[in-house]
Amino acid sequence: MTWSKFGTEFSAECALAGLTDAAFRLHVETILWIYLVEASTCKVPKRLLGRMLGEAAETAAAELVAVRFWRDRGSHYEVLHHAPVIRQSIGAQVKHRVTEAERQREKRKGVGTNNGATQTVIQTSFGGSTNLWPVCRFHMCPGRRSPRPSMRLSVAAQTAHGIVVVRLSLSVM
Repeated sequence: MTWSKFGTEFSAECALAGLTDAAFRLHVETILWIYLVEASTCKVPKRLLGRMLGEAAETAAAELVAVRFWRDRGSHYEVLHHAPVIRQSIGAQVKHRVTEAERQREKRKGVGTNNGATQTVIQTSFGGSTNLWPVCRFHMCPGRRSPRPSMRLSVAAQTAHGIVVVRLSLSVM
């Protein structure tokens, strides 16, 4: 689904052109249709205009052609007013949708994600004996859907004899 984008100058330009209510409504409805079907050519078939405005569509379309907001191309009209904004917006939204779909595909495959805990160990040496101690556990919470991933960080350190135990837990939610 694309979002319709109108610049702040859009309605002022329509008012300065002296558009009637019917012409303004047809112009906006046509742009909404262009966004709906993602027609970056900014062309609308003439047969659709009656569905948008009814019997007044022909008069309103002629008014839009007269003020050079539209161009008559035979079987269809081409929207000229606001066309660069429409094309840029549709292109950006389509590109974003494709990028997000690719990102989701990669996420579902498990590429680039850390499902479960990763354990890092360090080697310590006490009194000639070598021990491996878990130092850090990093958990990604896959069920969370926020822009920032949630994480839990736990750090544990102990001596070789198990006398001192220090645990530090950090949760960012």
